[in-house]
Amino acid sequence: MCAGGVACVGPVSQSSFLRNMGIEARLQVLLRSSAGDASRAQLLRSYHMLTDPQQMGERFQFFGILPLSRVQEPRPQSGLTLEKNRRPAPLPVAGFSELTYS
Repeated sequence: MCAGGVACVGPVSQSSFLRNMGIEARLQVLLRSSAGDASRAQLLRSYHMLTDPQQMGERFQFFGILPLSRVQEPRPQSGLTLEKNRRPAPLPVAGFSELTYS
């Protein structure tokens, strides 16, 4: 339940989302631990299919709905003082490099 409202993030292409989530690093780990050329070739074909713009990379989009509190700056609680020239770091939303609100 999101009593405080929701924020919509995205859409972003599947390719962008997977890259933001670290698909290249995961691919490298899998390639290093794979046994044999056939399994490495299958990993590379699968990566290409998921991220290539002509295949699934741009044809599929990711869209997220989050509690509004997840993307808003935290409100100072009573008794706390924030430095005026220093803002709190924004809360991360995994996989989304830009936030689009609707």
